[in-house]
Amino acid sequence: MRKTALTFELPNTLSPEQFVSHTANHLQMQITDQYSAVKSFYDSFDWRLYHAGMFCEFNQSEHHSQLSLQNITHPQVLMSMEIAEVPRFAHDFTRHDFRQQLDLLLEMRALLKIATLNYQHTQLNVLNSDQKTILRLSLEDFTDLPARVTVQLIKGYDKSVLPILNLLQSDLGLIPISQSLLLDLLKKQGKTAGTYSSKLNIALDPDMHADIACKYIYSHLLKSMQLNEQGCIEQLDSEFLHDFRVAVRRTRAGLSQIKQVLPRESLARFADFFNWLGQITSPVRDIDVYLLNFQAFKQSLPISIREDLNPLRDYLRAKQQTAYQQLSAQLQSPRYTDTLAEWQTYLHEPTPKKTQEAFTKMPIKQLADYRIWRVYKRLLREAQIIDNQSAANTLHSLRKTAKKLRYLIEFFQQLYPEMDIKNLLKSLKSLQEVLGDFQDYEVQELALKQFSTELKDQGVPVATFLAMGVLIQILDTRKLKAREAFAIRFEQFKHPKNQHIFRDLFAPSK
Repeated sequence: MRKTALTFELPNTLSPEQFVSHTANHLQMQITDQYSAVKSFYDSFDWRLYHAGMFCEFNQSEHHSQLSLQNITHPQVLMSMEIAEVPRFAHDFTRHDFRQQLDLLLEMRALLKIATLNYQHTQLNVLNSDQKTILRLSLEDFTDLPARVTVQLIKGYDKSVLPILNLLQSDLGLIPISQSLLLDLLKKQGKTAGTYSSKLNIALDPDMHADIACKYIYSHLLKSMQLNEQGCIEQLDSEFLHDFRVAVRRTRAGLSQIKQVLPRESLARFADFFNWLGQITSPVRDIDVYLLNFQAFKQSLPISIREDLNPLRDYLRAKQQTAYQQLSAQLQSPRYTDTLAEWQTYLHEPTPKKTQEAFTKMPIKQLADYRIWRVYKRLLREAQIIDNQSAANTLHSLRKTAKKLRYLIEFFQQLYPEMDIKNLLKSLKSLQEVLGDFQDYEVQELALKQFSTELKDQGVPVATFLAMGVLIQILDTRKLKAREAFAIRFEQFKHPKNQHIFRDLFAPSK
């Protein structure tokens, strides 16, 4: 037999007590343990383990607790360990195999509890005539779900347990399990695994009026903000703020780029509100990024001075805590909660039948063509005048234009052929990447200089300032390489094939 453990579900006609009684009538058994316990299931907020076919299960009782990484499609323990509590992040695990596997899957995301289940556990050993244990049965009795029995096979007794397995299935009617307990529990609770994604995938009808389509898009983005809001307030992990900010930026892009659709006097106050959200979340996200990149910063330094950079990390962590406390207060302030509620109400209100806006009743496909084509042409104009002597702010401006174009394409991607949009976005993201690198390196250089000034009066060793100076030089070199790479990426972006796709999809008919 290839499997070392098999799992069965008790039929509705067989209680756990009846299972033990019937089994004892046919087999020589001993109950070795009985206790009450709690199962807690863990994954990241965006279901990274689930999408990789796994989940974490934490079993906790009065006397012991165990964490296991399991297969989601069928009950199978991939690895397990005794542990008192579940670490929040992969890097907090002391055992190498867990840390390595979870770090690969979770990256910067926290392990969060997604479901909990109380149960009664009974451990039974099946003995042969020599009083040797030939099989172990783990019976778990749940309140709201059918009880389960896990059959632990013991090496060397494969043949002798076949009649026992036949007894369990044929005589007692046990049902082989085809999926994990987690999926059954989520279904019972009316939840679905893997439902959250920060990616835009908005289904629009090409003939839908532009005002209705815009409110639909903004409502989708509002929901993303609301889903990530509490994670930002509680500082669960850095990606809550990242996804929150992406939803804010996309909303701002929509308000600035899809004009003459919704009444401008109604949107002016909301545009100011989303600009404010961008401002109050930006400093916190910057610190998050520095800490996420800190290990990479250290690795870029000569080995002899890497540890000298550690006081900077301690300083950034303290600064991060203060920044999140301030942000948490702002996200619970009347300015935030009241305005967001008003925005939600506005999005659910019917649009006025009469309006001065030119594009309100235009089919959304027509408006999407118009806006994407205009921003694409603007990007080409801005990019073509950039050379190695251009000021940094011209590259920053181009980056903003590229981001607006990407958001517009993502808003309306369902209106166009999937492969064409996929190819355009891939090429655009490649251009954005080098522009983003250039800006990030410049901003990080300036930030490190500012951090040096702030650290001067805190008794930080001179060696830390020297290490920071070396890091600034490294970032400056990378910034220059990013500038040089821009010309290559832009040539790739404006390849005739891409230009043809843009023209074919979005250009006005002649």
